[in-house]
Amino acid sequence: MDSLKETLELCRRITSGYRPALRNSPVADCTRRFELLPLRYAAVGGNPAQRARLPKLPGYLSPFQEVGELTHSSYAIRPLREGFLYLLIKRHSAPAYEWHSQYRVAPNGSLLYISSDAPWAPAPSAGNLDEILRGFGWTITLYDLDDIQELRPLFSPSPLTPRMLDNYRLLDDEYRSSLPTITGGWTQPVL
Repeated sequence: MDSLKETLELCRRITSGYRPALRNSPVADCTRRFELLPLRYAAVGGNPAQRARLPKLPGYLSPFQEVGELTHSSYAIRPLREGFLYLLIKRHSAPAYEWHSQYRVAPNGSLLYISSDAPWAPAPSAGNLDEILRGFGWTITLYDLDDIQELRPLFSPSPLTPRMLDNYRLLDDEYRSSLPTITGGWTQPVL
């Protein structure tokens, strides 16, 4: 850079380019929007000194206590594996379930919004920063939290066909009931 003015202009362009992604954060404020960070449990190996450096999970995040202590590994929370994440939503204001969003999960756990008709479509080119930032993220944004009756996440190592997605959306006993349920009770604090 030849001058301070050019350096500051470059910083301004970079900041404005990253602004949409930086707004997508878990910052708490008064809003009807909620950021969902999808994570998974993993057994992490290593010697005792390495495992001691892992963050301790609080009691409510230690669901495997009934299984027993691990001797050569420890439980930890990790980003999702590479694959596909689908989020089925039921709203109080809607008569039926619908797919809220569908993502391809990268090896680093980041999420790329996809169309179910083209799950392998290439990510936006590196030349278009706006599209990269719009399609990339770590969290899923849920709006109108009070209207959410139920969420059902679905992870698959390979993409699901539109017909299979319809089966999960429409057929409760055979498909939808097999998915974990997150109910709308978490939207209002209990006093």
